[in-house]
Amino acid sequence: MTTGEKIKARRLELGLTAEELGKKVGVTKSTIGRYESGTIAKIPYLTFVSIAAALQTSADELISKEEFEPIGNVDGLEVMNMAFDDATEKLRNKIRQMTPGELDRMNDFAQGILAARPEGEPPSR
Repeated sequence: MTTGEKIKARRLELGLTAEELGKKVGVTKSTIGRYESGTIAKIPYLTFVSIAAALQTSADELISKEEFEPIGNVDGLEVMNMAFDDATEKLRNKIRQMTPGELDRMNDFAQGILAARPEGEPPSR
């Protein structure tokens, strides 16, 4: 199952429309449809994390590891970790630019993501 298919299946499982999910994460229903169909294969990291939180699951559960192919001596999981490290650095740079009020909102958002993680599930890294 692709990442997009997993997003759609979880959305339908929760009884959400593409429009409702889009509103929760700040994108249009057509963008959600393109993520689900695979038309947009590279979902921006923060949007992807927001989708996972809105779908009350972890980003790791939505990622289709079969979509990561080995590159030379580097396996798909290593590629995913490199992308995660890059995304983490970009997020750090954005956080450094935030006001105290924005940091409080970001903290609330992060707590919401962690609250959606099933109890006892380890971090995806």
